[in-house]
Amino acid sequence: MARSIFLTLLLMASILGSITGFSSAFAADTDTMRSPTTGKSLDILVEPEWSDGGQARFKVTFLKPGTDTVQIHIDYNVVVKDTDGKELFSTAQGGQALQHTAEGIVTIPQVPTPPLMFPGNGRYDIEVSISGINFVPMNTETATFSVSVTPEFPIGSVGIIMATLTGSILIVSRKFNIGVRI
Repeated sequence: MARSIFLTLLLMASILGSITGFSSAFAADTDTMRSPTTGKSLDILVEPEWSDGGQARFKVTFLKPGTDTVQIHIDYNVVVKDTDGKELFSTAQGGQALQHTAEGIVTIPQVPTPPLMFPGNGRYDIEVSISGINFVPMNTETATFSVSVTPEFPIGSVGIIMATLTGSILIVSRKFNIGVRI
């Protein structure tokens, strides 16, 4: 009897684990980050949008210094690097060192490009550089942000652990007639 209850609970936990998913393998910084550029010409706002498996997009907003007013017409580049300085992603593509945003707000990487896939746990740097405002070239200024990608304990594991503990308690209580009834 106790064995059948234990097997039933284990089966239910396995089903629960597959439904709630082992897909959340990573957790990461989710806070909005804001910093002035090195020359203080703009403030840069970076908002991470994380998805399963350590994938992310970053909403980058270019702001007039010390305000929440979006600055339009920015020539920029965004580079994501690991702690060794190895470049994982750059908006500079196709021989163009800079991109341009008329709106002052961009999502990196841009849709339909897939989200950026971080190769594993650790700290990564997002370097946003600007080289022009309102079509006026300028000396390049940068703002650098750090994000940490860390393992996340999958919620499905909690269900399996709870079912195993419950089954173990039932088996022990019935074997030794401790009086736990369900």
